[in-house]
Amino acid sequence: MNPINCIFIDDESSARKTLKSIIREFFPELRVVAEAESPREGVQVIRKHAPDLVFLDVELQYGTGFDVLEQLPEVNFQVIFVTAYEQYARRSFRVAALDYLLKPVRISEMKEAIARFRERTASHFPGSAYRKVREEFFDPAPGAKLILPESNGFFIVNVEEIIRCESARNYTIFHLSNATQRVVAKTLKDYEEILLEYGFFRVHKSHLISLNGVRHISRGKQAEIEMINGDRIPISRERKDAFLDQFMR
Repeated sequence: MNPINCIFIDDESSARKTLKSIIREFFPELRVVAEAESPREGVQVIRKHAPDLVFLDVELQYGTGFDVLEQLPEVNFQVIFVTAYEQYARRSFRVAALDYLLKPVRISEMKEAIARFRERTASHFPGSAYRKVREEFFDPAPGAKLILPESNGFFIVNVEEIIRCESARNYTIFHLSNATQRVVAKTLKDYEEILLEYGFFRVHKSHLISLNGVRHISRGKQAEIEMINGDRIPISRERKDAFLDQFMR
C-alpha cells in the first residue's frame, strides 16, 4: 500500500504534536511530510510537497484555513478541517463536500475521517470553490432571521438588526438598530448559542454583542466597547483577550 503523504497546518504546536502522535500509533499508512502554522507557510509546503491529504485548522493566527486554499490555483488534494469550534463543524457538515475533526481529536472520529478519505478519489477544486464555503463558516446567511417569542405572539427580527443582547436575570433584552428594544423570556445563554454563528461575542456575563456593531474599543484596565448606537459595554477581564483576538480576525 502506497503511503498517504499528509501535511498539518495549525498554529497550535500542541495540536500538531497530538495529531502526529495519533497518526504514529494508529495510522502507519499516513506519512507526515511537512507542518506549517500560518497561511503563508501552508501555501509554501503544499506547493513543495504536493500532499495527498491536508489537515487544516479553520482559524490560524494570521488568517484562516480558507486563505490557504484561495491562494492555490487548484486544490488537488483532500482536506480534513480541524477546529475547536463546534459551530464551524456543524456548518462544514452542511456543505457535505468537506470533512472535519473537532478538537480535541478523538481516535474514533479520526478513523472515520480516514475511512471516508479512502472511499473518495482525490478532489480537484479551484481555490475559488471554497469561497462560498468560507461564507457559510464566517458570515451570516443573507436575510437570516430570529423569532422572538412575546406574550402576545412572535416578533421576527433580522439578525443584522441586532446590535447587542443584554441579560436581565431570566430575560434577554434585544437592542436593535432602529433604537427599539425587545424583551424575551429566555436567558442570554439560550441566544448566545444561536448567535455565535452570526458574528456575536459574549464580552461580559451580561452582554452579548454583534462584532459588526462595534464603533470603538478602549484598551485600559477598565476596557469597554462603544457600540454604533452609543451604548458603552464593559469587557470582562477574563474575556478581553479572547474578544480582541476574535475581533481582529
